[in-house]
Amino acid sequence: MKDLSKITLDARNKKLIFHGDCNEVRDVCEAICCRIYDVTVTEEERGTGRYDVREICSVTNAECENRGASCMNRRYFLKKKEDGSCAYLDDGSKCSIHPDRPQACRDFHCREGWQIAFAYAPDTEDYHKWRDEVSKEFMMETLKDDMIFTLNPSVRLKTLFYAKDKGEITFVRDMRDKCGLVPVKCDFSGFPAGDKELLHLVDLFDGKNTLKDVRGRFAADMGQELSREELYRLVWLLYCHKIIIFRNDTGVFRR
Repeated sequence: MKDLSKITLDARNKKLIFHGDCNEVRDVCEAICCRIYDVTVTEEERGTGRYDVREICSVTNAECENRGASCMNRRYFLKKKEDGSCAYLDDGSKCSIHPDRPQACRDFHCREGWQIAFAYAPDTEDYHKWRDEVSKEFMMETLKDDMIFTLNPSVRLKTLFYAKDKGEITFVRDMRDKCGLVPVKCDFSGFPAGDKELLHLVDLFDGKNTLKDVRGRFAADMGQELSREELYRLVWLLYCHKIIIFRNDTGVFRR
């Protein structure tokens, strides 16, 4: 039986507050942080050979295929089990390498509360879809008309194809390193513009135009009005796939 007296609900801020350190509340939380997060490993930590790591391309979110060369888009994470939990999490929800855990784990804490929106273990096939929907909802609520986005200098959008009848859009990205063209297909429906108009719209994210300016310039250039929601949905999609970035990006929209 879990001792629920170790947690309280802060409904106003949508948080669960844990009372005690990790050892004291593990029977309640079951090391959820080790079950849902990607644990970052630095270049130096990877070089020690102490950790089993995944090499991930930050543009495609897939396994890096350019391992023989230096690449600014390569990221390192601890490997995971099939259920999505950290490879070093044992059956008792304890870290098997705790004395030598990466710095990211040492820095993490949940003493200020755990956001309920993220208290979800990735134990179903729908986890990634759920995570994206939460991110979309959060970003749609957070975006403001005076925000400014710019094209990502590490990724160039070569072209795109919008299949309205299928509700799909495909971005073809040219990475700054030598990985070549990288296509990615996404669900995207109900947008009034076509390929040509969408490409023009992407170019308006120049680091100078606010989102309100982008809507106004698009209407003036293409003779077609966009609602705020329509533009924001596109901003979310472009941001998720690293085609645009927040001008003063501090990770505020990161998942």
